[in-house]
Parts: sequence; C-alpha cells; structure tokens
Amino acid sequence: MCANRLLATFLKMSVGLGIILILVRRFSISLDSFWDGLEIPTCVTMACALPMFAMPIVSVNRWKLFLLKVGVREQIRTLWKINFVSTFQGLILPSTQGVDAFRMYHIARRHPECVGGAAGSVLIERMIGMLVWCGIALVGLPLVLRHVETKWSIALAVIGFSVAAVVGSLLVVSPQFHHLYAGQRPKMKVLAKVIGFLDKTHEALVTFPYRKVLLSSIGLIVVYQFCSITCVWLLFNAYGVSLPLYMHMAFYPGIAIIAMMPVTIGGFGVREGAFAYFYSLVGVPAEVSVCVSVANYVVLSLLPAALGGMLWIMDILSSGKC
Repeated sequence: MCANRLLATFLKMSVGLGIILILVRRFSISLDSFWDGLEIPTCVTMACALPMFAMPIVSVNRWKLFLLKVGVREQIRTLWKINFVSTFQGLILPSTQGVDAFRMYHIARRHPECVGGAAGSVLIERMIGMLVWCGIALVGLPLVLRHVETKWSIALAVIGFSVAAVVGSLLVVSPQFHHLYAGQRPKMKVLAKVIGFLDKTHEALVTFPYRKVLLSSIGLIVVYQFCSITCVWLLFNAYGVSLPLYMHMAFYPGIAIIAMMPVTIGGFGVREGAFAYFYSLVGVPAEVSVCVSVANYVVLSLLPAALGGMLWIMDILSSGKC
C-alpha cells in the first residue's frame, strides 16, 4: 500500500514537471523572466495581503455558517488555525484542494460526535464555491466575447466546465446516488471504516439544508472568489499586463476548476498550462501567463502554507511530541 502511494506521488510529480518542461521549451521561458518581468512590485505586496488577511476572515466565517447548519459549533480562532495548518499539510496532495482533505480530517477529529456533518461541511462549502465560480465566469463571458476573435473556444470552455460542475453537483446531492452504497460495509476493517466515513459524509451532503444557508453565505462566497480574481488581476498588472477585470472573471474560474483535477501535486503544471491557454486567447504571451501562474501559487498557497507550517511546528513543540 505504501509503495503504491509513493509510486502514485512520483507519477503525479513527474506529470507536473513534464508539463512545466514542455511549457518552458515550447515558449522559451527562462527563470530570469520571473524576476526581471516584474514592473510594479507594489502590486505583488497588495496581492500578498489578500490571502494573509482578507481571505482568511471571509473563509472562516463562511465555514462557521456551514458548520452551524450541521450542528457543529467551533471557535473562529480554531477554524482560522485549521485553515492555515491544512494549507501547509495539503501541499503534498494532488490538485490544489489537498487542503480540503486535511480540513476534513482536523474538523472531524475535533467533533467525533458529528463526523459526517463536520467533514461534509468542507465539501459543501467547496461545491457551492465551485458553482459560484461558474456563475462569475458566465457573467464575465459576454463581455470577453466582444473583444476576442476566438469566441467559440472561450465560450465552449466556460460553458463546458459550468455544465459539468452543475451536473456533478446535482449527482452528488442526489439521494438515489447515495443509496447505491449506503449502509454497505466490506469485510476488510480498514476499508469498512473508510466506506463508513464516506457514507456519513455523503449523507451530510444529501440532507444539508442548502436553501437555508445559501442566502446567508452567498455574499461571503462571492467576496472570497473575487479576492482570488483580484489577486490574479494584481499579479498581471505587476508584470505589466493590464486586462479588464471581467476578462479574469471569465478565465480564472475555469483555471481554478481545472487545477482541482488530481493529476499533479498541488495542480503544478496543469494550472500553468491552463493559464497559458486561456490568456493566450487575448494575446498575453505564454511566458507572462506562466510567471503569473507561479506567482499566484506562491501568493495564494505557499505564503499561507508558511504560516500554517509555523503554527503546526509550534503545536508539536508545545505538546511535547518532538
């Protein structure tokens, strides 16, 4: 089992590095361009402030709302800490959403009396957030189509991932889909425990009162997503590319959803390829798009992860486990 996991991790890292190497050779990207291309460093500073201050405030309050609806009460300070520590620990997992797996683990561990609801709150939050991403992309799409020649490519990409997200969400919350395996437990104890956890978590997704929480949470979700889009907008400006905000509204949600696919570690390579493709449709050089993609990953993931790593180490030292 351990050997299989190591092999899978190695393959995902290899795929990510392979995609990066292809992009580097195809578009003659150099490491110097990452630093030399910066024209407005203050934009980078402003971008860094979003995931360290504004976005965590919105995120923990949003998560608290979902937890309350499944009967879990938790302090804002604890949720803030779980978010940062999980961002650090999630760096080793495939896709950009490895953080969610650790958030589910930590919150479920703190609330064993409501394991399914606690863990399910993370998936519910992510699912609604993904649908909001699609809504934002569809709002920005008509404005983008007025300014580009490759209309069909953009329209098909945006509408395609939006339809897929809606269909996938409806399937997940369908009671019929849950009933396919609900209550079934294999003889192997470890597998039975995993299936049981998935069963309870899925049940929370099916029975969650979406209508009651949607009105109170939709504002926080939209603000959080716009913070992410603003971060990308600031980083493009830092590299001297000034695009209207609505173009990022149409492009970045698709990039974010594509990067969720568990193909490479942290979505590395897949995300850069998506950046290069989407922004090439409006004439942005691939070299710039890849630099912005890497910078965006550093700002949105590695910077919060650094703080999460320090908090995790402090916990280990204070508990005497080392």
